[in-house]
Amino acid sequence: MVPISPNIYSSAAVVMDNRSLFDYMQKIEDRRAKRALAEQEAADNYAKDIGKNLTPTGMKTNDIPHFIQLQQEIRQLSDKYRSTKNPLDKFALNNKADEALLFINESKAAVKEGEQPTSALGNVGNRNKVDFENLAQDLDLHNLPLKDPRRKKIGALSNYFYPEQFDEVETFNQAAKGIEKSELGTTIVKGQKIIPVGYGENAIKSIAENYLKIVDINPDATRYYKGKLKNLPAEKVAEAVARVKKYYPQLDIDDDEPTFLKLSDAIEAAEKRTSQKIENAPRISVSTGDSAAKGQFIDYYKQLSDLADKPFTFNIKPGGAKMIGVPMRKITSTSLQKLIIDIANDLNPNKDYNQTNLYVKKLDDGTIRIIDADDNIDLGQINEADINIPTQAASPEKRAAARAAKVIKPAAAPAFVFPNNIKTF
Repeated sequence: MVPISPNIYSSAAVVMDNRSLFDYMQKIEDRRAKRALAEQEAADNYAKDIGKNLTPTGMKTNDIPHFIQLQQEIRQLSDKYRSTKNPLDKFALNNKADEALLFINESKAAVKEGEQPTSALGNVGNRNKVDFENLAQDLDLHNLPLKDPRRKKIGALSNYFYPEQFDEVETFNQAAKGIEKSELGTTIVKGQKIIPVGYGENAIKSIAENYLKIVDINPDATRYYKGKLKNLPAEKVAEAVARVKKYYPQLDIDDDEPTFLKLSDAIEAAEKRTSQKIENAPRISVSTGDSAAKGQFIDYYKQLSDLADKPFTFNIKPGGAKMIGVPMRKITSTSLQKLIIDIANDLNPNKDYNQTNLYVKKLDDGTIRIIDADDNIDLGQINEADINIPTQAASPEKRAAARAAKVIKPAAAPAFVFPNNIKTF
């Protein structure tokens, strides 16, 4: 500090002391001017440095408008601080600069986070591995402006790859829990009764519907089936649709959605869960004494006729047309089965008939016809004589059968046409 003379106000020192005071005041003003200039320069440089650090390079394009808005707010605060040098104005400028810098970094980070999923979306090799629909939707949300309230940050890329494994067996076991198997008919082979045991039609439908519910509440299982359908060959898709239609003929199926595939897998597994019981077949005693002489015999034709009065709805082949009648497997007598097959081969020698491609059907006029299931052909009628005479154990029974029935030679019939109420697919 410049010393001030104690005689500054004396009359003898008026000129000299006044000049000393003026010099002192001038020095103060000069110092203050320099300080103000330095402060202004510091404020200007500070504002310039903030501007240099805030550049949009690397940001998402749709974030630039908000960045420009932040720039304008920073300029306004910078101009205010330059004029006031108020610490509070500097604090406000710093906060706005920090906000802008954070925004820039977030936008650049969003670009980086979107690079891998964007690359995966364009990779042809991922076509059947990645859920493109969900990935594209989530990427669109991720790429919205940071300030858009709808924006969602994209998750890990692994979330969009279809799971390669899913425990279908354990899921089937859960779906089948508490559902009982039943006997599925009887076949006599060499004196033994073979009884297949498995799930009936209603049981299979219950299991399939349970399986569908279990899968649908499991996000990983749902995504697994979405990927499985995407990679399934067209012929396998067709087989699965046919398998489901066998049990749900009225169901509208969208083969772009995996619901039918879930049902098909459960149905296929249920159909394969079969076993068999083997029992000794009951013996039929045929009298050869007085009763035989009186012409007693087993009326196989009546047995067949009674069976045909309550026809079955069935498929000869999985996925094939539904048919109404009596398939060979429902005829418990192997002798009668063989006789019907032999008659069919006699009527049409150009084809080899067996248990899998024949069935019998009773028409409205009461006649029983042999039907070629492969070609939908009515091969001809079979009557009492055709059935009962050849199947009897001994001559007396054959004579009794001949007396009981009028012999009619089987004749070929025109092509059989399915009734209108039988649906095919």
